[in-house]
Parts: sequence; structure tokens; C-alpha cells
Amino acid sequence: GDFTWGNRFELGYMTEEKTGWQTVIWNLNGPNTGFVNAQHINFDPAGLAQLSVLDQFAYDSLNIATLSSFELNKVWRRKEFHDFSVLDLLIGFRHIQFNDYYRRSVTTKGETGDADLWTIIYDNQLANFENMMYGGQFGGRWFNQRGHWLLSVDLRMFALANNQMFTQTIE
Repeated sequence: GDFTWGNRFELGYMTEEKTGWQTVIWNLNGPNTGFVNAQHINFDPAGLAQLSVLDQFAYDSLNIATLSSFELNKVWRRKEFHDFSVLDLLIGFRHIQFNDYYRRSVTTKGETGDADLWTIIYDNQLANFENMMYGGQFGGRWFNQRGHWLLSVDLRMFALANNQMFTQTIE
């Protein structure tokens, strides 16, 4: 499981003819997930000519993901059902921005043959995924007041174009 937080705002209006407009803005962001593991693992560093012993002593990982969305919908309210529930139909435009960033870092030290001389090796890998999606959607919302409770269900289907960009840096 992962805990996160977000905000969702809906704003709209409905006319006497039971038609209207709706905009929905939401943002999901959460605590960035970090992991640090300090350990000592000695192994034979085959392929590193100047090092005879390599000792990994720190591993660090950071993951950040954000998601935001904007919708603009035309809404039509259907006639109230016999149980007083209501169905709204909608069609509109949607834009979604999803970004995923991670950093992996490994710090190691190696002996160069001289017992008093150590070499610190710091490997850092950064990557950033950006997804910008936009397109059309349609769907509906059903709701019914039951005493103090308002029951509701939203269903939306959309087809989006996804512009992706990936960047990676290895240091």
C-alpha cells in the first residue's frame, strides 16, 4: 500500500432546460517515497583493475509521481426516475498530465592496493517520464438521496492521445 493525497474540485451549473456545463480539476501528489539502505557487502571486483576490494556501503532510492487532470463537459440531466434517482449524461474534453521521476544512487568504496588509500565511487541514475494526454470523453453520473446519505456513481470513458517524453542521466 501507498498513501497519497489529492484535491478534486467540481464547478458547474444547470439551466431550467436541464442542461449545463461542468468543469473538474484534480491533482494527486503524495509523500515522496525514499529508501536508504546502508550495508557492507564485500565482493571480488572483477573488471576493475585498480581496485582489489570493493565495499558497497550505501544505497539510496527516491520515487516521485504526480498526476493532474482538467475536464470540461457538456451535461444533460435526464428525467427523474420513479425512485427519485437522477442520471446526468456528459460529453467533453479531458487533459491529464502524469510525471514519474526516480533517482537511484549507490555509494561504494574500493581499496587501490595501498592500505591507506581508498577510492569512493558514487553512481547516480536519474530518470524522468512525462506523459501529456488529451482527448474526448463521455459518461454519466447517477445519484440518489437515501435519508441522510447521497449515493452516487460516476462512469467515464475516454480516448486520449499520449505525448510521452523520457529522459535519463547516468553519472
